[in-house]
Amino acid sequence: MSITFLPHRLDTLATTTLWGLRTTHNLLNMQNAEQWMALRGRLQGSAWAAPAHWYAVNFYPQDYFSRFAPENPYDLACCVAADPMATKPDFLAEVVIPAGLYAVFTYQGLPSAAPFEWILGSWLPASAYRLAHRPHFEKLPADYRPNNPEATEEIWLPIDIQ
Repeated sequence: MSITFLPHRLDTLATTTLWGLRTTHNLLNMQNAEQWMALRGRLQGSAWAAPAHWYAVNFYPQDYFSRFAPENPYDLACCVAADPMATKPDFLAEVVIPAGLYAVFTYQGLPSAAPFEWILGSWLPASAYRLAHRPHFEKLPADYRPNNPEATEEIWLPIDIQ
């Protein structure tokens, strides 16, 4: 699949606190589906079993993209929004996304590296922005199903003005 354009907007995110399962991955040993299944299984029967949104938060080391190799590790946190009126379940970690400017892209389709390749390889170099060292994340609707070709998600890319 080749991407030549994704609709996008700029958004300033306030500091956002999520709760989730966080593990270390690399592109050669991705276990995203297993991590999502573990989170959903642990949330079964709780108030968070059907959240308004799911969040896939990626924490990349400072030099991840400048020294890119598929075996380089990064952390993935599969999350739900934190509830300030509730006690965080012990099995979930607190995941904080610092405030900052984001380019928000809307992608529809099956999971693919293509949107990320286009964003980082075409859009970002041609823009007036540079990649910021903050978490990247995808915001998924409550009914998101990765095997649905009509599934839509938001890809949030942390940026700063060059």
